[in-house]
Amino acid sequence: MRAHEHPFFDLRMPTLPQTADGVLETDTSLGVVFLRPITNKPPKRRRDALEAMAHYFGRETGMGHLYSAIDGLDDGDHAYLFTTYGEVDFQQVVVGGAIFRRHEFTDHPPILTLAWIWLHPYLRRRGILSACWPYFRKAHGQFTVDEPHSDAMEAFLARATIEA
Repeated sequence: MRAHEHPFFDLRMPTLPQTADGVLETDTSLGVVFLRPITNKPPKRRRDALEAMAHYFGRETGMGHLYSAIDGLDDGDHAYLFTTYGEVDFQQVVVGGAIFRRHEFTDHPPILTLAWIWLHPYLRRRGILSACWPYFRKAHGQFTVDEPHSDAMEAFLARATIEA
């Protein structure tokens, strides 16, 4: 088996039927990417797609055992899929996901964290997160970003803090 044939490099991107439920769309060099909200009881295909994105995030960070997308998705939590259209059949191809989790405490106010976000490697550094960040800030107010952070995420967060 060659290195590029290793299962680690196998990214099988789920597809969804076409819908018009995106909350944000942004142009990238690879076409339009949509940000799609996920409810706490999503249809099976969306739930499976979000689980796949959580799996890829966990596999890439070496913390796969910590990231289940749907388990424990409470009313205060928010999940998103990033989709784009396939070139052949124009199905929505899921290219990323994110989950915001609300943490409750007895001794201080609740906090919201961006628990994880994962985008297909080919779509990184193309302005997608930068385009979505103002929407996330408006929709969720102040939130923190859980670790682990990649070098690219550290750089993005430093820029986002300066620009805020």
